[in-house]
Amino acid sequence: RERERYIIERVEEAAAAAAGVQRTTEKEALVCFCHGAVQPSDEGMPLLHRKPFVRRKPPADLKPDEEVFYCRTTGEIFRSYDDFFERTILCNSLVWSCAITGKPGLTYQEAVESEAKARQNLQNFPEPLVVPILYLTSLSYCSRLHELCDDLYMYTRDRYFAGEIVEVTSLNGLRY
Repeated sequence: RERERYIIERVEEAAAAAAGVQRTTEKEALVCFCHGAVQPSDEGMPLLHRKPFVRRKPPADLKPDEEVFYCRTTGEIFRSYDDFFERTILCNSLVWSCAITGKPGLTYQEAVESEAKARQNLQNFPEPLVVPILYLTSLSYCSRLHELCDDLYMYTRDRYFAGEIVEVTSLNGLRY
């Protein structure tokens, strides 16, 4: 346990100091994978060429003393430097898109951050408006997304819905 804690601490330190790559042993990398030290979450992966990106699993036949290349950005382990280098170039290419918003032309890291921001925005969306907005969307015949958004905005801007929180400012500037 003490050795495992030491390895975890070293991997975390190296990951924080590295610019995106570290050369490590298979054992250290697997400990890193198991404890989630620097591995990104699997919740929602960016799209690569509009298709879901699937990370490589660590090779099952790795030896404990074998040197491997660890890509901190994706949390993958590679045996050869060429494979690692190709993945690094791919991660820094502008071929990624956000799986939630569909925003294209991002790097892997930008796509991950875009997804996190979009998830946060969805969490902050007022609950009383979810059902009415979805109902209005189902009634719409718009073929373009921006037209649908404009229609929804025009319909909902001057209406109030049950359960919606409303702020009122009086003529003397007091808020209620």
